[in-house]
Amino acid sequence: MICTLPSALVNHISNRTFVNVFTVIVLLVKARVINKVYNSTGAGLPLATGASTKHFKSIFLDVGLAQRLLGVEYNDWVIRNSILDSHRGAVAEQFIGQELLHRFGDHEDPQLYYWHRQSNGSQAEVDYLYEAHNNALPIEVKSASIGHLRSMQQYLKTYKQAKYGVKCSLAPLTRQSKIINIPLYAIEKTKSITDELE
Repeated sequence: MICTLPSALVNHISNRTFVNVFTVIVLLVKARVINKVYNSTGAGLPLATGASTKHFKSIFLDVGLAQRLLGVEYNDWVIRNSILDSHRGAVAEQFIGQELLHRFGDHEDPQLYYWHRQSNGSQAEVDYLYEAHNNALPIEVKSASIGHLRSMQQYLKTYKQAKYGVKCSLAPLTRQSKIINIPLYAIEKTKSITDELE
C-alpha cells in the first residue's frame, strides 16, 4: 500500500501495527477528514474501472489542516513568505485536490484519481485525473510558474484519446499545444475553460 500522508501524521502512527494504521485511515475517511485519491490506469472512463484500492494518496479536509500537520506556522506563511521555499509543492497539490473534490455535491461520494506509471528505470505520475467531457483530464500541479511536465507528456502520448492536459501553476492562463495552464487561483474555472475548447 502506498499512502502519502503528511510526515507528522505518519511519524505519529509509524510505531503502530498495520491493522491499527488501516483502522485510523478508514476512520479518517469516514469522518471526511481525509479523502483517498486512488491510483488509476487512466485508460478510459469511468476512472474507477482501472483504479487500485491498494494504492492511494490522501487529501485533507482543509489546506489549513495540512499546513498545521506539516508544522507550517502563520508567520512563515504570511510574514516571511517562506512557505513557498519549504512546502510549496505539497500545499499547492493539497489546495488543488481540495478544490477538485469541492466540485462534487454534498450527497456524492467524491472520486478523484491520479496516474502513476512505473517501468524499468523510470517513473511518471500525474497529480490528478478528473472526469470531464467524457474523457480523463490529466491535471499536473506546479507551485511555480515554470516546471517540467514530463509525466503529463507521457500520459498524453500513452492515451491519445486525452485531447489535452491541465497544468495548474502561478503562470497566467495560456495554452501551448495540448497543455492548458490555469492559474492556481482559477482552478474552479477548469470546467468552463475546457468547455470552450470542446
